[in-house]
Amino acid sequence: MEEREALEAEDLAQMLEAHNAWRRRRGRPERTMLDVELLVAGEAQDLRRGRDAALAERELEQLLEATNARRRARGLPERDRDDLHRGGREDAPG
Repeated sequence: MEEREALEAEDLAQMLEAHNAWRRRRGRPERTMLDVELLVAGEAQDLRRGRDAALAERELEQLLEATNARRRARGLPERDRDDLHRGGREDAPG
């Protein structure tokens, strides 16, 4: 396990050096391992946000479908996303 980690660390160091050589040739500042770690962490956070948004979207669709099934059974008009965003309760039984 330690040998594998050492090899991976060496691979990362070599890739970072190659990347920095490319950046130097283009007159761009070099990156440190911390820069790369922060970049990866930021991208991972973006992926999590996207996943969370997709899950929320799916939950909203399921909620809307369940709500509309109940409304159809009671003879009420269906709701759409705009109704949900407006908080529309104008035709709810009082």
